[in-house]
Amino acid sequence: MIPNTDLVTTQVLPGANRQVIYTLAEDATYSDGVPVTCTDFLLHYKAGVHDGLFGAHLPQTDDVLRMECQPGAKRFTVVFKEDSGGRWRHLFGPGTVLPSHAIAERAGLGENELNTALHVDDMVTLGEVAPIWRDGFNLDAFDPQLQVSAGPFVIESVGESGEVVLAPNEHYYGDQPNLDTIVVWPRGTDAEHLAAEGALRIADVRTEQASWVNRDDPTNTLDIVEQIDLMEVFNPRVAISSFNEEAERFARKYNLIPAAGSDSHVAQGLGAVRNRLHDFDGPEEFLEAMREAEITRRHKNLVYVQALKFIQTTGRPKAAKREVDDPRAVRGGRRKSRAPRQIRAGRSSNGSKPAAGKS
Repeated sequence: MIPNTDLVTTQVLPGANRQVIYTLAEDATYSDGVPVTCTDFLLHYKAGVHDGLFGAHLPQTDDVLRMECQPGAKRFTVVFKEDSGGRWRHLFGPGTVLPSHAIAERAGLGENELNTALHVDDMVTLGEVAPIWRDGFNLDAFDPQLQVSAGPFVIESVGESGEVVLAPNEHYYGDQPNLDTIVVWPRGTDAEHLAAEGALRIADVRTEQASWVNRDDPTNTLDIVEQIDLMEVFNPRVAISSFNEEAERFARKYNLIPAAGSDSHVAQGLGAVRNRLHDFDGPEEFLEAMREAEITRRHKNLVYVQALKFIQTTGRPKAAKREVDDPRAVRGGRRKSRAPRQIRAGRSSNGSKPAAGKS
């Protein structure tokens, strides 16, 4: 997973207990102007630890030994259990880090009080926090004071049909969006009607061919993402890393399952990248396992592998050909060999002298 470097940068300290130091951007704030702090991430971690209380499914938190976070801090450290943390980039996934200050305020707490309750596992206090974390961000009960955003857009409103209207976040610390409004319609909406009304620009089409759009029509203005099982997001033979990064951004944007392949072409390139996944039974479990898979790279010299590919393909000499004395076609099998006929010097009837040689 590609980290959001507008929000956070990381430093990994290797060892038996892997440690990852996270540094949040100093100007990173929510849409209400409150800074993003490590308490937001600490709340995520503890929700995974106390999954029964919070109703959370955050399996990567099982690998964490402890998290060091001071109230209001922009820097924190995650210490993993021994020989764990190989998938540390997946610990804080998109949409799982919620605004702790807004949740604390709704529970009648200050940030310091919430931070302390999280550190000491105060189950009474966390019992007040958990329902807000679990249910407070449902769109059927939109609350603009609670559902604040740290991204480029903020929820402006939720319509009667479940459509979500997004507007630019004035407090966003990264590149400002170039769209004034985005309307996201829920699954099950009549896409054909929206297209006819000109209210549709991007559609997640779940059928092989939608009846309301012609992909081959040059006047078609819709960008259509078809259902894809897997998408390659890492190819070790790509010399420009931004190509892989763009593929991963696309997969993350459209919630596609990431995968990687060695693309070796030669034996020496095998194993340049691996997908490590848990046991599965059947295609559906395979896709779920791939969604949680760990992509690991084994360093290979790209120039060396590419040179071997060239030598073993385009660099090979042409096949040898057997030389023949007479390349003309022969009917009925091989041409009979004839002994060369000697022409001796002499005179012809007209008195000319032919040259000696072979015919």
